[in-house]
Amino acid sequence: MRGQLEDGGQGNVCFAGECDVVAQNCAAGSRCTYVSQGNVTSRRCVPASTGTVDEGGNCQSIATTEGDFYDTCKAGLACTASPTSGGGTAPYTCKRFCHGGDQCAAPSDCVEVMHFTGSNELPRVCGAPGASCDVLTQGCTSPLGCYPSPKSGSVCVTAGTLADGQPCTYSNDCGPGSACVKDGVGLVCREMCRAPSGSPACSSGRCEPLQDFPGVGVCVP
Repeated sequence: MRGQLEDGGQGNVCFAGECDVVAQNCAAGSRCTYVSQGNVTSRRCVPASTGTVDEGGNCQSIATTEGDFYDTCKAGLACTASPTSGGGTAPYTCKRFCHGGDQCAAPSDCVEVMHFTGSNELPRVCGAPGASCDVLTQGCTSPLGCYPSPKSGSVCVTAGTLADGQPCTYSNDCGPGSACVKDGVGLVCREMCRAPSGSPACSSGRCEPLQDFPGVGVCVP
């Protein structure tokens, strides 16, 4: 599932860098994290000893004598705060960087997107999944759509705009009512349908069951 920004937009953008915050591929004794210096933020290897806070613990950012600025979370974690339902901000805690939901402990999913000043990257961390919903009837408040998530079931997240048949990466890259599914060697958006039959039905093609989602299928040519 493509992550959701605080303003409702979609996230998940990463570029080539010195290291990978999920894979943690720095040399022994180091951790990969986002480091700010001046008005530039990038992924760099820093001493692992600078990260002492476990997942879920309260964290902060520290400055070094060299002018680097980074958080106090252990390797693979990021210090971030989420908005509260009352419009405020929760305390800063360490959350796990992720590429997908399988890297998050239930009931969390890989849906929360971070933004760093001085960087165009939008990495994801494990966070609370969206509200549950029915992918066949939708029902999420705009600009959200209901999409199947292997980790969280069917959840409301920011809706995409890709049309059926277009290549995709995440289910919510597609427009509401469609999902990103395997098609040969790639992934494409396909309209969802009630399987094995019923409403909504395919406008064309046949309804093939969607794995792990009983009663839900996708329309294939």
